Amino acid sequence: VESVGFITTLPLDEGAGTANITTPKIDASGAEAPVVRNAAAGGAYFQTMGIRLVRGRYFERIDEERGLTNVIISEAAARVLFPGEEPLGQKVRPAAGGQTWFTIIGVVEDVKVDDLRRESPEPMVYLPGVSTSPAYVLKSARADQLAPEVRAIIREVAPESPMYRIFTMQNLAAR
Repeated sequence: VESVGFITTLPLDEGAGTANITTPKIDASGAEAPVVRNAAAGGAYFQTMGIRLVRGRYFERIDEERGLTNVIISEAAARVLFPGEEPLGQKVRPAAGGQTWFTIIGVVEDVKVDDLRRESPEPMVYLPGVSTSPAYVLKSARADQLAPEVRAIIREVAPESPMYRIFTMQNLAAR
């Protein structure tokens, strides 16, 4: 295994949540906050999935451990939320009930979340952290052969943890 990461919802399988995301500038203008897809990610998720960092940095372990209010956004989200501006260092938060402002530390390339046939990518915001049932991603030259070995390790380390819906991204994309 070359790398491991996790995400709350896997692209092309589970989609991603949506939320109206605002910025201080949008708030001040009184405009409606745009709907943006979102998910929590961690570990080496972006590296494992081959999602290129455009600028800034990926999450670091300390972001997750300390619950730092940092986010990574996609290029499409940068265009929607900060047209013509540098997004790094800018702040975002959920428009409905969000009190905490999150600082943008990285911009990654766009990912087609639900459908490979979609013409334009949906804006995406990635929060650091996990859910109670994350999707784990592994990168390996033997990806299509690892399931029995991973199952055995999970049974040994955390026997109460369920492991289901195992597939390669290649098979998922083909489906």
